[in-house]
Amino acid sequence: MTYLLTALVVLFAVEAAIRLPLFSQVQIISRTPQRVIETIASTTLSDNQKQREILKSSGAIFVAAFKLVALLAIIVAIGLLPAFAVAWAFPMERPVLEMLSTWEALVASIVIATAYIAIRKRLIKSDVETPSQEESKYGPTSRMLHSVALGLPPITEASFDINRMIFKTDPSTQGPPVFIAGLARAGTTILMRSIYSTGVYRSLTYRDMPFVLMPNIWSKFSSYSRTHRDAEERAHGDRIKVNYDSPEAFEEVFWRTFCQREYIKKDTLRPHETNQKVIEKFRKYVSNVVASAEDKQQVRYLSKNNNNLLRLGTLRKAFPDAVILIPFRDPIQHALSLQTQHERFTTQHDSDPFSLNYMNWLGHHEFGQNHKPFVFPNDKDDIDRYSPEQTEYWLDIWGRTYRHALQNVPQNSFFICYERLCSEPVHMMNLLFDKLETEPPAEINQALEQAPARDVPDLDQNVVSVVHEIYQTLERNSLGYASCCEADT
Repeated sequence: MTYLLTALVVLFAVEAAIRLPLFSQVQIISRTPQRVIETIASTTLSDNQKQREILKSSGAIFVAAFKLVALLAIIVAIGLLPAFAVAWAFPMERPVLEMLSTWEALVASIVIATAYIAIRKRLIKSDVETPSQEESKYGPTSRMLHSVALGLPPITEASFDINRMIFKTDPSTQGPPVFIAGLARAGTTILMRSIYSTGVYRSLTYRDMPFVLMPNIWSKFSSYSRTHRDAEERAHGDRIKVNYDSPEAFEEVFWRTFCQREYIKKDTLRPHETNQKVIEKFRKYVSNVVASAEDKQQVRYLSKNNNNLLRLGTLRKAFPDAVILIPFRDPIQHALSLQTQHERFTTQHDSDPFSLNYMNWLGHHEFGQNHKPFVFPNDKDDIDRYSPEQTEYWLDIWGRTYRHALQNVPQNSFFICYERLCSEPVHMMNLLFDKLETEPPAEINQALEQAPARDVPDLDQNVVSVVHEIYQTLERNSLGYASCCEADT
């Protein structure tokens, strides 16, 4: 166990030392004395000028030394984080610090650090030479960091606790949050991006990865090694492009960390109501995400999370003033899109095991080899009568999910029709932003490009009849339906 803890401390500390401006402070301290000597020996400067330059150099050394001590303290704290997390999860006979201060641990730390730095250099070279896709864009070093930050629950939970203790934010000082909760492929990403483009909302982005539960600390930590990347098409193959600044659905990491056993079952995902303690943690988490925004105009939280359909009541308890948006789409076209993505991700998971782990860590079970369907309390016992290779399987999920949403939708929630969003983007967006009490973005006249409708012969007409009835009910309860009917008459 001593060597395991030592390895974790070394890996985290080395990464922190590389990413923080540690060596720049060392350079200031080491180079400034030479500048002082050159100043004293100068024949072109007056005594007063020399005195001012020497005082300026002394101040620079003092500031750099102070920053160096502070950075070293941060590096030690980051290095010890995983060690204490493991000790918390697996109680040990000896204190962590005592185990890490032995001669064996000190020698091991030198060996591990040397080996890790050498391997890291080679892996970084490999990262640059190897192109990749969205989730697979992470090279070996990034994959390792993601595995530790997201794949080890004690570290994930410890990161949240440390961020919460350091940053004291008040949810009551921030605007009402907006939660987008609908089945995947219903236009959730377009909705999120349209709302995010107003500049008023803070949403988790790829820059918050992989420590998404410590947004305040990680945003400051990662800013020292910030890189930029051209937008690339995401793994869905739907022409939606992403880069490091793209908002994305990472909130589920919170629920997986604190409530996994309540709703993630062996083969299904189930609705759950969590306790007040977790609700308060979630309120704090949302508040911290908003407070971590670089743009101070981002004063409201924005979330796109399909799994929030499983906890609509909990969201309302946590934020009584929240706006909940539930987009829906023509069931047959929606089912075909889900089926296509399932086939696509199943193939991808075969060739890239990391992408499968990545989806599990983020709580994404919509499609692929880790697919888990939603199952609700009022569902019939024959939910497994179809297989994912059949379109009826996805139609059945569609019907059961939106029937549950209709029966459990809280107040101040709005169903959004995908087809109307495509055909009437300006009208629908104006209605939406009116409900959000937010000024719409400058340009909202770009319609969604709706894919041509596809026919599926020989579908089970009993399933088709059920989902069409639910779709019509959703339409009657959707945003803008009344005005649509008035226009028709």
